[in-house]
Amino acid sequence: MKKWITACAFLFSLIFVAAQDHSGVWQGTLKIVTRDGRDLRYKTIAKLNPVTGNPIIPDTAWYPYDIVIDSNTVHTRAKMEIIQSGNKMLVQLISYAMDNRQVTMYEFSGGPKGKDHFLLTGKTNLVNETQGEVPLFNLDGKFSDTNGLSYFKGIWRSQLSGNVLGYFVFERTAEPFTINPELVHRFLNPSNKEIGPEEMAKLPLATPLHDSIITTSFSIDASVVDNGIPDNDTLSIWLNGKLIEDNVVPGKKMFLFRATLDERKWNQLTIRCKSEGKIKGTGILLNMNTDEALLKYNLVMYQHDQVDWVIGRAEKKQQDLSPYKKTSVVQNK
Repeated sequence: MKKWITACAFLFSLIFVAAQDHSGVWQGTLKIVTRDGRDLRYKTIAKLNPVTGNPIIPDTAWYPYDIVIDSNTVHTRAKMEIIQSGNKMLVQLISYAMDNRQVTMYEFSGGPKGKDHFLLTGKTNLVNETQGEVPLFNLDGKFSDTNGLSYFKGIWRSQLSGNVLGYFVFERTAEPFTINPELVHRFLNPSNKEIGPEEMAKLPLATPLHDSIITTSFSIDASVVDNGIPDNDTLSIWLNGKLIEDNVVPGKKMFLFRATLDERKWNQLTIRCKSEGKIKGTGILLNMNTDEALLKYNLVMYQHDQVDWVIGRAEKKQQDLSPYKKTSVVQNK
């Protein structure tokens, strides 16, 4: 009888987990702790689980969007996009450098370990703008709701050593998906067959981008890289109605291009998706450099879609003798 009750409880827990759809865009931070459980932000000792030796996450865990630099560590801002189908999850995680000038992007997959408890395993590094290698790691955490807000909190650990690297916490937002659609299509339909309306509804929408920029730059230096599965998608790049780059095939190596602005008050830059590859959709990470900022866009496109920028020319002011600092702006955070 006891075994029967235990089995029923386990089955009910799996059904309950399956009923909770955590799909969405989550913003948060990754935080490092020392091996003795020292919380480097608060300079206090975190309680350790006597069985596992892992730090116990306090209820007042550091809040999303909070980035702190001290002599010991950096709290890294991150964005997580979750697509859930049944008990399985696909996750694209973007980790930002402190100045937002470099990002690393990872793909995770996983499933439940218990009620609201999920283990996400790092599968591959999608984009690496840093100088060195970025080892994979796993996320082990629980989803919870507090005062109308949804959180995903847990620990992240090295895949190689199994050592706990620190805490993470993410808060669910209402932001639109920018996850690479090829990853989603492969996740929902591994055999690459025609998908039904329910699966189609889970694909991210094309990026509805029509942005405007004011700059003193004479040209825009930019780069594109595939942030998913390179499968011979092709793009074309236009400036003021003139083709400047054609048949661009995004890959894991950055494709660099320059758009030299005309001497008019307003210029228009356009990127079009000419064709999709073997897998439906196109996803790219776009960097655009101006005198004032480095702009980053995570773009979702399908065949014949396009994204546009209206670029205003401003006169250069008298040079400031103070140290020049270029800012960074991350779009589609």
